[in-house]
This record gives sequence, C-alpha cells and structure tokens, in this order.
Amino acid sequence: MPLETVPGDRYHHAMSEEKSIVLLYYHFTSIEDPKALASEQRYLCQKLALKGRILIATEGINGTLGGNAASARAYQETMSEHPLFKGMEFKISEYATNPFGKLSVKARKEIVTLGVDGPLDTRRGGGEHLSPAQWRQMIEEDPDVVLFDTRNRYESDIGKFKGAVCPDTENFRDLPEKISEYEHLKDKKWLMYCTGGIRCEKASVLFKEAGFQHVFQLHGGIVNYWKE
Repeated sequence: MPLETVPGDRYHHAMSEEKSIVLLYYHFTSIEDPKALASEQRYLCQKLALKGRILIATEGINGTLGGNAASARAYQETMSEHPLFKGMEFKISEYATNPFGKLSVKARKEIVTLGVDGPLDTRRGGGEHLSPAQWRQMIEEDPDVVLFDTRNRYESDIGKFKGAVCPDTENFRDLPEKISEYEHLKDKKWLMYCTGGIRCEKASVLFKEAGFQHVFQLHGGIVNYWKE
C-alpha cells in the first residue's frame, strides 16, 4: 500500500481521540529514493495531524512522532503494510499533550550521523541483540564484560550503567576516533547501549569491522530496558 493511502475509516478514527502518544522508531532498509519517500511521509503525517521529526536516507528511516492515540495507531498500521517497513518496532510513550510543535521530514545522508568513509552496512551483522533479561544475566555471569555507553558525554553524565565505559564524545560522529583507545580490550565481551538502540546498530558494526568479535547490544536501548 502506498504510504499516502490511508483508509477512510482509519483516518476518521484518527481524528477522534485526544490522548497524546509519542512513537519512537527506526528501521535500516535499502531506500532508493529518500526524497520521494520523504514527500510520502510528509503527506501521511499531515493527513494524520502528526508532528515530530523523520529522517530518511538510503540506509533507512528514523522518526519520532507525536499525536493522538488513533493517529499514532493509524500511522503504525499504514507503515506495517509497506514492504520496506514490515517488522519495524515502535517504542510508545504517553503524554498529556503533544511535545512537538511542528513536523519536520528530511532526506539526509544518514539517519544517525556516524560520518565514516564508505558505507556501513548495518544489515550485514552488528552486535547480537540482548533483551533486558539477557543483558542482566550476561553481566551477572561475566563481571569482566565491558559495558559501553555509545551516547555523548552530556547524556552519560545524566545517568549510566554502573561501571560503564563512556567514550567522552560530544557527538556520535566522534566515536570512530575513539576505537583505538580500546584495542587492549578487544577480546572481551562488549555490551553496548544507547537511548533507543539506533546508535548501537551502527557502533556495533563499526567495532566488529575493527576486529572486536564479541559485541552485543541492548535491544531497544535504555527506553526498552526501563519498561521491562
């Protein structure tokens, strides 16, 4: 189903509920024409009165949208019917009012900027995903693991896992310059985490390509961890 096509009954119900829902999502997939998809997404979100930010690149989509409950549900259903986005996961939060004042949909070079030279194929195999329960179990069974915070220093200063290694970066794109500092820990198990999971998707591939073989990532990031 084209993204601009929203069934009439789905659209009608989307305009009738007041609860504000925020959707956080990303999906790595091959997109041939990011600008065309951005236009479709803009049309869909405007029709459903959704606000927030969507970034689209040849590597995939990354979005945070807010609107009433029915609009959010209609967006999820429409996206799940698109062949490029089947199986895409949404993290859902409730708010008293929509925290976003406008809609921004843009085509970019990357959906999360790492800035390495050449393509970084996240679909080829990054870190193994761990559920929160598996994450805790691995830490308990092997206290010598490296807990690695892929977020920037400002986020890490607010709160992090006990004993986590923080690369002290200002931006995610600074991470590639830090890898050489961890060569002596290359043979250990690396457990990576971030806010919602998207930065770990790229960071884990980056580290594996640099020779770090035992790389894992917290599925859904901290957002998912605290919900469970």
